Amino acid sequence: MKNFDITFSKKIKKNRVLFGIASIILSIISIIAESYTQKFIDNAVLVNTKLITKRFVILIVLFMIIFIFVYIKKYLENLLEKRGNFEGQIFIYKNILKKSISFHSKQETGVLLHNITSDIYESMPWYSYGRLQYNLEILNIFIILIFMIYTEVYLSLLVVILIGLSVLLSNKMSKFLGRKTNEKLKVNSELNQFMIEVVKNIGTVVQLNKESFFARKYEDYIEERYKPIIDSLIVGQALYISQLILSQEIMPFLVLFAGMILTIFGNSTIGITIIMMSLTSRISNSVQLIGDLLPKKHSSIEIYNRIKELYDNSADEEDVNKLPVTSFKKLNIEVNEYTFPNKKDSLLNDINLEIKRGDLISLNGESGKGKTTLINLISRFLPTDGLSGKISYNGEDIEGLKINDYYKHVLQVEQNAVLIEGTLKENLLLGDEYLKEDLKEIIYTCCLENFLNTRGIDYHIKEDGKNISGGEKQRIGLARILLRRPDLLILDEVTSALNEEIREEIVKRIINYKEKYNLTLIAISHNNDFKQYSNKTCQL
Repeated sequence: MKNFDITFSKKIKKNRVLFGIASIILSIISIIAESYTQKFIDNAVLVNTKLITKRFVILIVLFMIIFIFVYIKKYLENLLEKRGNFEGQIFIYKNILKKSISFHSKQETGVLLHNITSDIYESMPWYSYGRLQYNLEILNIFIILIFMIYTEVYLSLLVVILIGLSVLLSNKMSKFLGRKTNEKLKVNSELNQFMIEVVKNIGTVVQLNKESFFARKYEDYIEERYKPIIDSLIVGQALYISQLILSQEIMPFLVLFAGMILTIFGNSTIGITIIMMSLTSRISNSVQLIGDLLPKKHSSIEIYNRIKELYDNSADEEDVNKLPVTSFKKLNIEVNEYTFPNKKDSLLNDINLEIKRGDLISLNGESGKGKTTLINLISRFLPTDGLSGKISYNGEDIEGLKINDYYKHVLQVEQNAVLIEGTLKENLLLGDEYLKEDLKEIIYTCCLENFLNTRGIDYHIKEDGKNISGGEKQRIGLARILLRRPDLLILDEVTSALNEEIREEIVKRIINYKEKYNLTLIAISHNNDFKQYSNKTCQL
């Protein structure tokens, strides 16, 4: 059987050991309680008052111990399920962020989101504790059968006492669980939205090598917002299930106790008959649990086979064998044509262009002619399966270069910048460290000085920049990339959301920044903002 390629944390491993120990102890104590129940009944039949009192006290103590271990077992079971889901989801999410941008271009956001959430929630419980529980239930059946054979009796009995109390308590607990579940779903929808926004802008994430940064943000969100609700659910569910199980445990005993008062001089087989009924009930419960676990086992295998590409690390292994990337000198574009997967029409017909260090290339052409496609190929955002020709960086095919090294020298400013919920400074640095002088220079270059003066570097930006304008969001996205000072800077409509006055000013400042640091620029602009400064043009 295939398994998820995931190593659970030490905490989960420890909790699994405790879960196993608690389950075995619970089985043994339950058998001891059954044995004492038989002795209690037998003593009652013989009217041995001293022994009856002693057995009764022992049974009360045993049932209290059973309650404690039932709670511990159910608490650990819920903890393993929820924590296993978290670790599985975080593992898959981290792996998705490490995937190539061309991989993401082939994915549908809704399907990917379902894989990360629903599929993980459905399959991970089997891996975190289901297999262990399956084996423990088999062991429990084996222990009970040995004891039943030893006593040589089998009977059935239906427990009907205390149902009303159990129903009232269950109703109260279910309302609490319903409220907490609703809170969980609300926060979960916010988590899903965060994931969608990051995946939508995976190009920026991968270029800046910020997979771990966004994974950390996601993990922090879970710990701060999601975990408190889940902790309440774990306690509530443990109490809810344990009180149901406690009712099943204590009802047979109380029925027997009441019955023995009326039939204190009954024959000696009553005790054996009743405990056999109880043991049969226990076996039935274990068989039912195994029956519930088997579908989970099969569905987990099916889910594995469907989403195994998401945690396949072969792409990382392939990158190890690729060439390191040196400082940019020239880029050669020799493209006969490019065809998107599953499409017939081609773009980028007969393009032959050499770009040298310090050049400013203006890409011109009508909409739909392939300008964005070309820069996405250069940025390695698209698969090259449909490319006839090649793109070379310093004489080497870009597909043969280490992707993380490549993005230390080549960066693209995308049309739609992804902004995290955090300060302006956090959105620019993304966890990196830069000199104050560099930060100040970038603020000026991207015409953000008014933003800084009125709101400050620690101004809190809402998720996806909901509390700032489209132009401010676009300039922050530009500033984030310029701060990294790439050798080759690719601009895709970076002034589209700006008014004419700011557009002209920011273009001048970008040009001055380019000249100061001898950067190379490839620019697409619907308004031809960079055309007058370019030394080369490419008409598509």
